Amino acid sequence: MKYFNYFLMSIAVLTSCKQENQSIKKLNYSATELFDSAMLESLRGNHKKAIKLFDQAININPTYEDAYFCRSGEKFQLGDYLGVIKDCSKVIELNPKRDAAYQNRGASKLGLGDNKGAIQDYSIVISLNPNRHEVYYDRGKAYGNIGDYESALNDYTKAIELNPEIGAYYDLRGASKLEMGDFESGCEDFRKAGELGFECGYDHMKEYCDNYENGSLEKVKE
Repeated sequence: MKYFNYFLMSIAVLTSCKQENQSIKKLNYSATELFDSAMLESLRGNHKKAIKLFDQAININPTYEDAYFCRSGEKFQLGDYLGVIKDCSKVIELNPKRDAAYQNRGASKLGLGDNKGAIQDYSIVISLNPNRHEVYYDRGKAYGNIGDYESALNDYTKAIELNPEIGAYYDLRGASKLEMGDFESGCEDFRKAGELGFECGYDHMKEYCDNYENGSLEKVKE
C-alpha cells in the first residue's frame, strides 16, 4: 500500500522571480518597460495580464531570459505546467546554468506525473547547487512516487541535514521508512515532524503508529 500520496507540489513552489540583468541596452528599453509592468501585475495577482505583458516583451526581445523565466512563474500559478516546461526549457537554452529553471521545470513535471523527468531536472539542480535542501525534498517525493523508497529516504535525510527545522521533511522520511518496514524509526520521524509544527506528523502517528505501539501491525500493513 501507499501510506501517502507522495505528489504535492514544492513546499516552496516556484523560486521567486528575480531580474538578474542589471544593465539593459537601450535597444531593449521598451521590452524592459513591459517586463516591469508585468512584474507589477504579478504582484497584484493579475497573472493572465502579466503573461500578456511578458509576451509583448519577448516579442520585442526574443532572447529576454528573465521574461521567459518570470512568465513561467505566472503560468505555474495558473496550473499551466506544459507552459512552464516550455518557458523553462527556453531559459535553459539561453542560460544552461540557471538552476532555478531546472527546479521549476522539475516541479511542473512532478505535477504532470512525469516523475523520472522531474528526478532528472532536480538532479541537475543539485549538481549545480548541492545545498538546496528543498530540491532534495522534492526529488525524494518523485522517488517515492515510483516506489524507490530507499532513494527517497536518502534525499529526505539530506534535506534534513541541510535544514533540520522543517517538519515536512521528517514526515515524508517517516512514510518512506514505513514503506520499507521500519515502523519504529518511521514513527519517531512523525513525532519529530509534529514537534516542529507539522501537524500531519501527529495525525500520521495516530493513524499508523498507535497500533504499532499497542503491538498490532494490522492497520499499518493493510
